[in-house]
Amino acid sequence: MPPELFRKLRTSEAWRCYLEQTDGKQTNEFAVGDQAYSQMIGDIDESTLENVFYWRKVVGIGINYIDLSKTDAATNSDEPHAGDNVVQLGNPTDTSRQSAIVIDVSREGGALMTWLDDITGYNLTAKDSINLGRIEGKTWAEVFGNLYVGNRDRTKYLKYESLADGKNELSFVGDVIRAAAEEAYFQRQLHRSGGTSVWDRRPRLRAYWSA
Repeated sequence: MPPELFRKLRTSEAWRCYLEQTDGKQTNEFAVGDQAYSQMIGDIDESTLENVFYWRKVVGIGINYIDLSKTDAATNSDEPHAGDNVVQLGNPTDTSRQSAIVIDVSREGGALMTWLDDITGYNLTAKDSINLGRIEGKTWAEVFGNLYVGNRDRTKYLKYESLADGKNELSFVGDVIRAAAEEAYFQRQLHRSGGTSVWDRRPRLRAYWSA
């Protein structure tokens, strides 16, 4: 469970937010520079607090508190409140603290699990590296980056890898996978004859191509 705030103090540049103690133990896994995220969504009526959202930089920490910046924050960030659940989501400089896994079961169209990388600011656009779930009415495994699908001893597999020279390589190993790949992929070869360009679309294995 994410830590819960039980009270806050106002300072000149930040809010000092004290973390709720759980099972008699006090833990604080935040680090200075982290981005603290909270979004509390509930019914709006006389007995419920209004919706709260903020995404603010952690500018100080203690054994049982975090200091949240008043100025370094996402647009339209609210003030923290007692009872908020807060998670770490991003860090501008520490690469080991820039990833997250988000599971969304409330989205229209079905549940989706997303692996996010390179969260260095208050924006998640194009930060998804892997999506697993329902996308546009279909079940997908969507990967933006390197991919390996196959057995553990690597005798039959499909592999996509971005190379250092800027090219992308698509590899197939194993007769069954190779046969399927040769049916599904076409190597395009450009032939020039009399100034006219035509494409040879015979089924072949496409080994690599420029990005």
